[in-house]
Amino acid sequence: MLGAILFLAAPSAMAIEEPAFTTLAEEQGFSVREYAPRVVAETAVEGTLGTASSGGFRRLAG
Repeated sequence: MLGAILFLAAPSAMAIEEPAFTTLAEEQGFSVREYAPRVVAETAVEGTLGTASSGGFRRLAG
């Protein structure tokens, strides 16, 4: 029961895709990673998380 309460009380988070990478080196507190080339699109919108996410997606999707 406690697990269900904690699950329901936890803040929701949007899933974020994480690209594959190769770790080139690791040191205390950080790592050096190599990523494949990719295209990134970005736009600025204002509003709540829901309205800004929806508006930003529509703007980029055309």
